[in-house]
Amino acid sequence: MEQPKNNKFIQKFERKEIDELLDYVENPNRYQPEAIEAAKWLLEIKTEEGAKIESEEKKIEPKIIEPKLIEKAFFKSKWLYYCSCILLFVYASILILASFISPSVYTYIWAVIFSVSLIVVISKHKSTVIYLKVLSGLALSALLAQYVIYFSNNYYFSFAEELITLLKEDFKTILLSLIIIFFSDQFIENRMVKK
Repeated sequence: MEQPKNNKFIQKFERKEIDELLDYVENPNRYQPEAIEAAKWLLEIKTEEGAKIESEEKKIEPKIIEPKLIEKAFFKSKWLYYCSCILLFVYASILILASFISPSVYTYIWAVIFSVSLIVVISKHKSTVIYLKVLSGLALSALLAQYVIYFSNNYYFSFAEELITLLKEDFKTILLSLIIIFFSDQFIENRMVKK
């Protein structure tokens, strides 16, 4: 629609809202024909501009960036996590020092097992439970190998008494390894966290 010529109402109506202009178009009996014509023309212009603005706004809509999530392992209790870290650090440190004082294959093995266990717990990798179970299995295997070698080199001892003495010394390690193997799922859970 072309702009009406010599219409004095166009300048007057330019600042009117769409609702006010619609009133002129919907109630033609109450207004002059030039006012209705100006209202129709301005409505057409304003609705075209509104449609353009809406389409531009749709193009410029902000993109919502989803945070990247990764899976990590967490102890269900923070104090259990801190105690585990401290104990593993103390054991690993003692075993590393012991391997310098009296070097043996067993102190090296135990130092490596406890050091790697500490790294696994601190890293909070999603497979922490599996890694700890494997390391506990290695610890039990190292103990078993130690017993087999000890008993194969000592033929003159009383088997039951020696075995009980050795088991008393290694009771904490055996118990801890068995708890980790069978019940670590109860203490550690995997959660999704922001990267």
